[in-house]
Order: sequence, then C-alpha cells, then structure tokens
Amino acid sequence: MLTWICAAVWTGVALLAFVMARNGLAAGRLLPFHERASGRDWEALSAAERAVALALTRSLGLGFLITGLALLAAAGEVLLGAAGLAAALAGLAVVFTVGLAVINHRLQAAVGTPTPWKGSLYAATLTLLGLAACLIWLQ
Repeated sequence: MLTWICAAVWTGVALLAFVMARNGLAAGRLLPFHERASGRDWEALSAAERAVALALTRSLGLGFLITGLALLAAAGEVLLGAAGLAAALAGLAVVFTVGLAVINHRLQAAVGTPTPWKGSLYAATLTLLGLAACLIWLQ
C-alpha cells in the first residue's frame, strides 16, 4: 500500500512539473512573475536580452520536464522494480542534453554569439551509445 501512495504522490507532482515545463518551454517572453521581479517590461529589453531571457526560461522549463520524468521513473521503479531504472535515467540525460542543444542553438541563431550546443549533442550521442549497451546487457 505504501508503494502505491509513493507512486501516486510522485505522479501528482510530476503532472505539476509537466505544466510548468510546458509554460517554460513554450514561453514567448519572460514568465509574468519573472518580468515583475526584473522590474523591466519585456518591450524595454533589447533583442539580445530577450533572447537570453527566453533561453533561460526555456532551460527552466527543461528542468521541470526532467523533474517530471524523473518522478515518473521513480514511481515506476517503486511499482515495477529496478531492472530498467538505469535505462530510464540515461534516457532522462538524453532528453536534457538534446533539449539543451536546441535551446542553445536557438540562442546562437538569435544573437549570433557562439554557444556550446554541439557539445550537448555529443553528450547526447555518447549517452545514447551507453544506453544501447545497457539495453543489450539487460536482455
């Protein structure tokens, strides 16, 4: 019974994290409370400041996405066992590194400043190779 309670609580928090992930990843400007906290209107920011603010906001959304997925993985582990947990965690790393590559590539395209987006893709590729080896080993 306790495992079901843990899984239910973690799933509930994961759903909230997915709402915040959507808000951050789909944002076209600063989130309202961030804009209020900055003390500056969105329109008062330069194009470069807007691009950086969007990259940071989307990175926050990516963090919420990973949090939600991690909580679902934890709930699955509690209910189903640990056999696939390593693969699930590696999958989370792939989601994060690919997401970070996309965010940084968009920032580079928007402001022309080099970003390490290729490094994130290299990390994703290496993680995928490790994940494939793990999945082969688990069979």
